[in-house]
Amino acid sequence: MALRGIPDINKVFIKYGKVNEFEDNDGFKPDNGWMLDADGVKLLAVMCHEDVDASRKTSNHLIEVIEVLGIKAVCRALLDELRVVRSLYGSFVNYSQLAILCGTITYRGHLMTITRHGINHWILDSAVYAESDHLRGVTENIMLGQFAPISKGSCELYLNDQMLHQAIELQLPSYVEGLDFGLTPACSPISGMI
Repeated sequence: MALRGIPDINKVFIKYGKVNEFEDNDGFKPDNGWMLDADGVKLLAVMCHEDVDASRKTSNHLIEVIEVLGIKAVCRALLDELRVVRSLYGSFVNYSQLAILCGTITYRGHLMTITRHGINHWILDSAVYAESDHLRGVTENIMLGQFAPISKGSCELYLNDQMLHQAIELQLPSYVEGLDFGLTPACSPISGMI
C-alpha cells in the first residue's frame, strides 16, 4: 500500500553535483547544486508534481521520454546519455558525430537500432524505393565489406599509355649523378632505365 509519494518510484537519493541553471538573459549556465536521483520511472507524474522544477527534469528511460515528450526530446536525451557513457571511460567523441548518430536513430519519428537489423532495414528500404548511394563515405563502405576511401583504399593509380609514348627522358646535371639518394633506378616500359 502506497501511503504517499509517486507510485513506481521506489527510492530517491539526494546528491550534490553539476546542474544547469537557466537565466532569462544568459540562457543555461553550468553550476553546482543539489539534485534528486529517483529509482524508478514515472516521468509525467514527477514533472506534474508541484515541488519539482519540470524544466530541469531529466530521464534516462528513452521509451518513457518519447511517450511523454516526443521524438526531439528523446533525441536530446539519447545524446546526453551517450556523452555521459563515453565520458565515464575517458574517451572523447566529437559532439557533431554523436549528434549525427542520434539524428540517424530518431529521424524516422521512432527509435531505430544501429545494429545489423536496423541497418539491413535501411538497406531494404533503399532497395524498395530505388534510392542510389554512390558509397563515397567511410561508414557505408565498411558496412558493405568494401575498401573505404581511407589509407590504401583512398587512391587509385591510372597509367596513361599515350602519355608514356611522349615522355622525355630527364637528363640530370653532372653534380647530381654522384649523389646517392638511396633510390634505385626503375625500368620504364618505353625507354628502359629512368
